[in-house]
Amino acid sequence: MKVLHNHLCSLCNTTKTCFVFTDFEALFSCCKECSEELEQNLSFAEECEDNCSLCGAYKKVKSVEFEDSLFFSDFKICNRCNLHLKLLIESQEEVE
Repeated sequence: MKVLHNHLCSLCNTTKTCFVFTDFEALFSCCKECSEELEQNLSFAEECEDNCSLCGAYKKVKSVEFEDSLFFSDFKICNRCNLHLKLLIESQEEVE
């Protein structure tokens, strides 16, 4: 994962400072605000069977809508990818 300035957030479609993740099947970037919104909304989201937006596997996922996203208007994430995403962000925040 890298932190890049003036990068397009995959969730809000705004150019900001973003976490850019290369650990997943899909290239994914997320600004700090969207990562916080994602974390908050996932705690209320119900699980369903679908493809994870990050690893592509068909399994239990939670879904969060991002109306302004060109890539992930209905962002779905499995528990494994969610935990990995959180660990990457937390480790980056510790460095700062």
